Amino acid sequence: MVHGEKLTSLVAQAMAGNDEAFVKSVQIDRRILTAIPYFSHRYAQAQDEANSDFYDRLSYRLKAAPYRGKIRHKTLWLAFSALDQARLLDKLTHPEILEICDEAGVGGYDHRIQSVKHLSNRLREYREFQKRGVITTT
Repeated sequence: MVHGEKLTSLVAQAMAGNDEAFVKSVQIDRRILTAIPYFSHRYAQAQDEANSDFYDRLSYRLKAAPYRGKIRHKTLWLAFSALDQARLLDKLTHPEILEICDEAGVGGYDHRIQSVKHLSNRLREYREFQKRGVITTT
C-alpha cells in the first residue's frame, strides 16, 4: 500500500514489463530481486545495459525507505485495515472511528485527522484502493 498500489499488483505489472512497477516493488521488499526469477533476470540485464535510466531509478528506490511513498496517512490506513479485519469498519459510524483513532493516537498530534469530513475522505480513498483491480500474469 506504500505507493497506492498493492504489492501483488505491482509485481504482476512488473512481470508484464512495467519498469516503474518493478522499481516500486523492489523498494517495498528487496527480497523480490532474488526470490522471483523474472526480477533476478531483469536486474542482471539492467547491470549490463550502458547508461540505463532503469538502473538509476532502481538504485534510487533501493536507497529509499520502504515506507516512503504515495500514501500520506499510513497510520490511519493501518487503523482502517485493523478495523476492517475485525469486521468493525462498516459497523462503526465515522464519528466513532474518529474517536477510536484519537484515543489510539493514530497519526500523532501533527498528522491527526481533525474532522469527520476529513476522516470520511481518507476512508473513501482507502476503499478505492481496495477496489483497484489486480493485474495478474496467469
